[in-house]
Amino acid sequence: MIIKRFGVFASAVAVAVALAACGASKDENPAIQSTPAKGSLYEGAEKMAGCMRGLGWDITVDRDGGWRSTNGIPVAQKDQYEKDTADCEAKFGYDKPPPPLTQQQAEARYDALVAVGKCVKQLGYDIPPPPSKQKSVESMISSGNPLWDPYQYVVSGTNSSAELDKVFTKCPQP
Repeated sequence: MIIKRFGVFASAVAVAVALAACGASKDENPAIQSTPAKGSLYEGAEKMAGCMRGLGWDITVDRDGGWRSTNGIPVAQKDQYEKDTADCEAKFGYDKPPPPLTQQQAEARYDALVAVGKCVKQLGYDIPPPPSKQKSVESMISSGNPLWDPYQYVVSGTNSSAELDKVFTKCPQP
């Protein structure tokens, strides 16, 4: 199976949600996307992809700002892939935790997620209401966790890459 992570990122916060998207052959390990810890998600994915390509890996950057091995990772190359991933993450500082959000950043992040939630709901997805702004902001400041991510309901509701692309195009990540 290929595991994809879809990150939501703003103010140096990344939230990843795993999705089992499709089957891989018995000779492949899961191709795992990493999520950068700093900078914009898409720019970070481009940096990671460029670094991994420079090491000989065939990498794709998705519209959601994630990256993955285009053709999966052969079992025999798993350790090298993981080492190269760790080296690239260290090169850009993505191996370190992001700095904590300020009150203003956390409030802006909450507002942006609520706006995305409204957009995703308009596309027909069943999105539960977000937690209170106060609880979410407090959680983002203390742990980086917004307690609610509208994309997680999209990811858990479909296995279609085309469907996910549609959502990320119409309701871009904040």
